[in-house]
Amino acid sequence: MASSTSCLNLFVFSFLSVLLITKSQISGSVNGVVFPVTRDLSTGQYVAEIRLGDSYEPVNLVVDLSGTLLWFDCSSGHISTSRSLISGSSSGCLKAKAGNDRVSSRGDQNGDCDLLVRNGVVGITARGELATD
Repeated sequence: MASSTSCLNLFVFSFLSVLLITKSQISGSVNGVVFPVTRDLSTGQYVAEIRLGDSYEPVNLVVDLSGTLLWFDCSSGHISTSRSLISGSSSGCLKAKAGNDRVSSRGDQNGDCDLLVRNGVVGITARGELATD
């Protein structure tokens, strides 16, 4: 069992590394980070624990293995005064939407970057906002 878990972790790490290298070559600049990823046995989703915001408390981000985004459940109670929403007309918003058929835009380009995201594991489509913290 430990061998299959180690093999899976190595595969996920390798996949994310290749994805980050490929993305950086396409964009012409290096924008990436490496962090440990684990599988949540209750949901089957892959998560990465990071310390986020001005409170620097640990939060779990869901790693979308078929996409380029990390997701955080805002209803989890984490509050950060350093969080700021990304504009719908920003390059970050346009990159988040580009080439991802599982993410579609909502709203106009003058507002915040709203996204509709489908979580295939739990079968839910939800509205999300692109933000920095």
